[in-house]
Amino acid sequence: MYYRFVTDVGSIAINVAHYLDRAATLAVAGMLLASVVAWRLPRFSRQESVVLKMAGVWFAAAYALTVLLPVRSSLYACFPSVGASLVAGVWISHVCQGLPKTRWRTIAVALLVVAVGTVPIYWIRNARWTVPAAVSSRVLAQLKQVAASLPTGGAVVLYDQTDSRDQSLAAAFGTLLPDAVALTTGRRGIRLWVEPPPNDWQLAGWQRLAHGKDVRELRLKGGALVEAASGR
Repeated sequence: MYYRFVTDVGSIAINVAHYLDRAATLAVAGMLLASVVAWRLPRFSRQESVVLKMAGVWFAAAYALTVLLPVRSSLYACFPSVGASLVAGVWISHVCQGLPKTRWRTIAVALLVVAVGTVPIYWIRNARWTVPAAVSSRVLAQLKQVAASLPTGGAVVLYDQTDSRDQSLAAAFGTLLPDAVALTTGRRGIRLWVEPPPNDWQLAGWQRLAHGKDVRELRLKGGALVEAASGR
């Protein structure tokens, strides 16, 4: 249900742009930098052209399905990035052929500086995910204790924290909370509902809970779960 293909052109275009950035930006930057320092463009042999074409096929084929998925993950960029790395390797090695040692050493140092220089960019880009990760760890630990006291068929209603986007169930889990709880507790009989529900909850197959007994109500407050009554 999380891997139903989408047909919305806008969503696919956003996926394509994001994945191109994640898998190819550093490779393209290295190619351009090497060409600028060497002040030349490569002229590939027939054998090198075959490698480049196959790398391009690898890149496109690796993304052929993921760009159609509603969920997006940086992990999806690892596999196709091999193709981008092959292209960059062939390009840079060809540019460096025949250069004086001082010139290709300059290229090597410049490429190293670029690689190290991107660390702050990736750090800033990914730092915001540390807060949802901490929230998910605390919530799952608490829900594991709650699940131990729930009878089979019991339910848990969670009221999400809406005043802080990062410290929310939506940011920490999206629509994967039931799976995370089942994996953590080893129990799939626990019914869960989050209010307000996350985006795409219907696509994920969530169903609203009917009121009844054996329902535990908890509220996310300050990145941790508290009894709903005390959190109001």
